Amino acid sequence: HPRLGEETPDAAQRRLRQELGLAAELHYVYKFRYQARYDASGSEHELCWVFVGRVSAEPRIHPDEIGDCREYTAEDLDAAVSRSPETFTPWFLMEWRALRGEYRERVRQLLALPTDVPAPLSPVSTSVP
Repeated sequence: HPRLGEETPDAAQRRLRQELGLAAELHYVYKFRYQARYDASGSEHELCWVFVGRVSAEPRIHPDEIGDCREYTAEDLDAAVSRSPETFTPWFLMEWRALRGEYRERVRQLLALPTDVPAPLSPVSTSVP
């Protein structure tokens, strides 16, 4: 969520530090709008900008921002999403499918990964509000 007058890439860097205690060179991939009801308590209707980056440090999770965090390989996350999609937020599922589908090659290019190496996109929040 950008602050008044703050550019979205700067907000992404700020939130990465605040929520995960990490710093990384972030690369814009795409943006999408969604509206999803996640349980009896409410729904979300937002415009999301998606960035990717690499980190080598361990995340320092801010407990007021993130309920749970796990590190996955892309293939393990594919399996977890297939096995138990209800454990992920609806907007994460939309985003992950897009990153693994139509934006897969863009992510590989942005992260400068060879085409035969799976793109590691983690850590990933798996909390359900």
